[in-house]
Amino acid sequence: MFRKSGIFMEEALNAGRRDLNAASREGNVDALYKLIEKDPEILESVNKVQVVHTPLHEAAGAGQTEFAIELMTLMPSLAKKLNPQGLSPLHLAVLSEADELTEERALKNETAMALIKLDAELVRVKGRARMTPLHYAVTENKLELLAEFLCACPKSINDLTNKHQSAVHIAVQERKFDALEVLLGWLSRRNKEGVLRFKDNDRNTALHIAVETEQFEVVKKLISKVNRNSLNSKGLTARDIAEHNGFDHIKEFLEHRGGRSAESLPEKEPLHEFLKSKQGPFEKETNRIPNLRGQGNVPGNAQHYLSCSSFNYHSYFPGSTPVSWWVLAREWRTE
Repeated sequence: MFRKSGIFMEEALNAGRRDLNAASREGNVDALYKLIEKDPEILESVNKVQVVHTPLHEAAGAGQTEFAIELMTLMPSLAKKLNPQGLSPLHLAVLSEADELTEERALKNETAMALIKLDAELVRVKGRARMTPLHYAVTENKLELLAEFLCACPKSINDLTNKHQSAVHIAVQERKFDALEVLLGWLSRRNKEGVLRFKDNDRNTALHIAVETEQFEVVKKLISKVNRNSLNSKGLTARDIAEHNGFDHIKEFLEHRGGRSAESLPEKEPLHEFLKSKQGPFEKETNRIPNLRGQGNVPGNAQHYLSCSSFNYHSYFPGSTPVSWWVLAREWRTE
């Protein structure tokens, strides 16, 4: 008898969730509250599951903004839940479907912007492969959403995928030129062009990728903003990649702008050897300042260092803000 009772309760719960999802797709707020009256724990029963397709996923994917706001008000934690495909509700609002109409896309954009107004940190939710809604705004070339996400949550630019790729890496790799221009414009206006020095798992900068994929226009946009002689994990500079692939026009351009082969660069001092060495005057001066990032009163020589440095602190410690000055000094000595 107890077993039958348990089965009956489970069937009733599943039926309630189906009705809730149907109400979410239709944006029926009245039906939502009737279901809550019938079962006050219905939202909590969904929330208790770690990975689950929630009614907020349904509402976001259908562009039901008013309904999504109601759910966010009642159960804010639903917004950070991942479904079995590794996507949050905001991810679904960004992603396009194959047969999606223009009106449907506009409604989903509206829902996405409503969600980040309630909680801007949703832009940073890591889904499958640690892809965030910001990353998907790049791959989907959703320029309006990309701009809104960056302005609502500036720290989201520091988020990296499981391949250690930034939004800039993704824009270049996926050949999303318009999205790249939005990113570059925002980075310049926010004085965050240090992001362009980030390296992926193969220690490629966005410039390495642009050369590898023969995107000459992108190379021209990046050349003045990154270290043109940074080495990847294969020990290659961007100029080396151009030569190996027979991209003579890119190779000549890079050489004209100071690009060099890896073998022509001075050998860099290993970290353990640097730590054994005597502290230099640059280190002594800069050690008096605890934090470089975000500081406006940085000494002139340190500001110059930033413009020519290739060290990518965030590629090793993503999301971190403080930068150790002895590491900066090391790059100064070995650039």
